[in-house]
Amino acid sequence: MKEVNFLLKRFQDFGYKGEWKEQYYHLYEKSYELLNNSLYPKRNIYIKSLDEFNGIMMDLPHSLGHEEKLTFRRNQKHIIDLLYQIKEENKKIFVSFGRESRMKDKVCTFLGKTKMDFVVIDEEDTPYSPETFVKYAKDCEYGIFLFSADQEIGTTGKFQTNSNVMLELGYFIGQSSLKNLIAFYPSDKFIETGLNFQGIAYEEFKPKGGWKITLLHHMKNSGIYVDHILEE
Repeated sequence: MKEVNFLLKRFQDFGYKGEWKEQYYHLYEKSYELLNNSLYPKRNIYIKSLDEFNGIMMDLPHSLGHEEKLTFRRNQKHIIDLLYQIKEENKKIFVSFGRESRMKDKVCTFLGKTKMDFVVIDEEDTPYSPETFVKYAKDCEYGIFLFSADQEIGTTGKFQTNSNVMLELGYFIGQSSLKNLIAFYPSDKFIETGLNFQGIAYEEFKPKGGWKITLLHHMKNSGIYVDHILEE
């Protein structure tokens, strides 16, 4: 989302002074290139809208009168709204997991098939540290937290998940809207968290793929675009 945020800032700061057409067209080309090279499910729809707005902009004269300035500002807002829509519907996803990797492997395989943009810190490839986590997490707007049964609490039959998962959830609670967070717990283990999950989706990792329906439902409610084919 760094590129979308960059373009948003440039379009928000953009005005119609000087050689505005040349500057505008440079931003249009950057936006078109970003969309054309993306894997966004609605890429073609976004490009069509962007091209329509571009046609209106390019038809305006270099020197704008009152009505042309109003048209410029309306169209500028349309482009900014489109970029916000792209950002909302294609949130980058952070996957947090404990020592047990089976849930993580299933979630990552599913996200890969849906072509959603996601990040997972695999300690085999990247040594874990708080700095590493923040580096990857700060560019993500949606978090999936997998509470695996990593450590039994005495002989109570209750389990705790890896402390890193709890810390990462705490970070996202402070950085993101609660609607953009979901935590899963295994269906065959009781996970003691010590947390009040009010406002956060805390769901059973249902076997036989039932968790996928739950995940897609919550993603859709958060604003992420979910292709209807995935919901079938």
